[in-house]
Amino acid sequence: KAVGKGYEESSYYRGTEVKFMNIENIHRVRESFQHARKAVLSCHKESDPRLMAKFEQSGWLKHIRTILKATYEMTARVHKQG
Repeated sequence: KAVGKGYEESSYYRGTEVKFMNIENIHRVRESFQHARKAVLSCHKESDPRLMAKFEQSGWLKHIRTILKATYEMTARVHKQG
């Protein structure tokens, strides 16, 4: 029943609801990943002091943290309803 609007209508699926969980859209997440990748590839050594600053500025860890939190909450709810 996917229609390409970015999310599914919960009315199509009995007993479900849509929660966005503060996850940004895929384009923002992809852009952040690309910035993180560029930061890592642009620093020639792990000890490069710019690496962590550039990596943090990418926002990638914020996205990963949000996605992992949402995943945990979703799986906990599925397990509870099991």
